[in-house]
Formats: sequence, C-alpha cells, structure tokens
Amino acid sequence: MADPLKTSLLAIGIALTGSADAAGTVDPTRPPDGAMATAAEPRETNAGRLVLQSVLVAPDRQIAVVSGVPLAIGDEVQGHRLLRVTDSGAVLQGPAGRISLKLYPDAERRPVKFAAAGPMKMASSRRKPKS
Repeated sequence: MADPLKTSLLAIGIALTGSADAAGTVDPTRPPDGAMATAAEPRETNAGRLVLQSVLVAPDRQIAVVSGVPLAIGDEVQGHRLLRVTDSGAVLQGPAGRISLKLYPDAERRPVKFAAAGPMKMASSRRKPKS
C-alpha cells in the first residue's frame, strides 16, 4: 500500500503546478510577443536602426538575425545585403556603404592574464577501512 503522506504531497505538488500555469506565469526564456518577424515582414527596431541579435557560424552555413529577420549570406533587410558573418558580428552593404554590426557593441575585449601556478599535489588515494 502507498504511503498516504507521499501520496498527499504528490497531489499537492501537481495541484500547485497546475494553478501556477493558470495564474498566468510566463516562461522567462521565451522571447516577448512579436520579437521575431518573418522574412516577409521585417520588424523595424529602434526606428529603423539595424540591430544584430544573433549569429550562427558553421562550416556549411552562416546566418545572422538582424532586426528580427534571419539572413543567410546575400539576403537583404531594409535595403542592406548581408556580406559576412563572424562569431561576434556581421557586415552588411547598404546604400551608404558597408556597416559592421556587433553582437555586444559595448563589450571590450581584453587579453586574459593567467596567474603562475605551482605544481599540483595529488590527493591521497588511501581509503579508510570499513568498520
């Protein structure tokens, strides 16, 4: 026979989970409504300013999401053609020339300095006998 306490706790947990969804809780990882547009309906972000939102760099393809529109090399958004995608940015050609978009435009790259480390000591492999 099942333990009544465990059964009660399980029932309460299931009830609370169902009521949390009904209360309108939102998945914090879900993009806001209207965040992604289809290629046919580009969304203007920041009054027409192009914004790089994501990149995918793989050996067989390179994709950049610019102002909510996923672009492959050669695709266009707001009159700008995607020329190149890197791990941290994208280059587009537009009527006024080339522009470079960065994923994190305010981020500053600095070299990492590693501290000198001494020799590592091995942990003892002796086990205490079981009593």
